[in-house]
Amino acid sequence: MMLAVLILAFLAFLGLVLFLSTGAAGWLTLLFGGAGVALVLLLVDVVRKK
Repeated sequence: MMLAVLILAFLAFLGLVLFLSTGAAGWLTLLFGGAGVALVLLLVDVVRKK
């Protein structure tokens, strides 16, 4: 769980850098990609506990 939060925070930071350099399109792509990665990690975490 903590790993997913750290990865999401890292992706948010990368998204901010992309937003400043390329604009909203790159930032939105990374944001949705980061959310997808976090959801997959959460699902894996839940499955492992069962």
